[in-house]
Amino acid sequence: MGKFGRLLLSSAVLGITAATAYYYMEESAKAKKEAGEGAAEPDTTEMLKTAANRTYTTIKNGTAEAYSKVKEAIGPQGEEVLDVVEETAGKVKDVFTDSASKVKEILEEGEEEIAEDLAEDEAIKEAVAEDLAEAKEEKVEELAEAKEEKAEEAAEAKEDSEKAEA
Repeated sequence: MGKFGRLLLSSAVLGITAATAYYYMEESAKAKKEAGEGAAEPDTTEMLKTAANRTYTTIKNGTAEAYSKVKEAIGPQGEEVLDVVEETAGKVKDVFTDSASKVKEILEEGEEEIAEDLAEDEAIKEAVAEDLAEAKEEKVEELAEAKEEKAEEAAEAKEDSEKAEA
C-alpha cells in the first residue's frame, strides 16, 4: 500500500505544480493588463485557445511546427511556462510509467503469494488426510484387538461357568 500511496502523492504534487504554473501565468497576465503594460497585447487565454485550435490540424503534419506556433502565440513568458510544463509532463510520464510497473510487480508478487498459499493449503490438506487415514486404521486395529480380547474373555468366562456347573 505504501508504493501506491507514493504514486498518489507524486501525482498530486505534479498536478499542483502544473496548476500553480497556470495560475501564475493567469495572474501575471491580469496584473499586466491592470498596470496598462499589456494594453497593446491581446488576451493570452484567447491566444492560447486560437493557437491550440490552429495547431490541432497541423499536429498531423509535424509536432515541431505546431510547437513553434504555440510558442510564438504565447510569447516569451509563456515559453518559459511551456518549457516547465513540458519538463513536468516528461516527469509525470516517467513517474506513471515507473508506478505502473511497480503496481504490476506488486500484483504479480501478490499472485505468487496466493499461489504459494494455495499450494501450502493443498499440502496441509493432504497431510491431514493422511493423518486421518492412519488414525482410522489404528482405531480399526485397536477395535479389532479389543473385540478379540472380549471374545476370548467371554469364551473363558463361559468355560469357567460350565466348569463351575459341572
